[in-house]
Amino acid sequence: MNLEKEVDYRLTRWLLSNLYHSHRINKRTFLRLQKNLLKEAQPPFASIEVIGGGEPHGADHHENRKADSAET
Repeated sequence: MNLEKEVDYRLTRWLLSNLYHSHRINKRTFLRLQKNLLKEAQPPFASIEVIGGGEPHGADHHENRKADSAET
């Protein structure tokens, strides 16, 4: 098993997720880049990968977090 490929994949995926969460790329671009990365990198643990993972759950995700913070 080539763990170096897995580490390179995970780091790149983490960078993509950060770009998405900082609003530097949109959801469509984020998903397209994730799919392309998975296809090109072929990491050893590709079978457990979820495309779209790491994105907010719904449009009101940030609003829900604000409301949760205000309650505590």
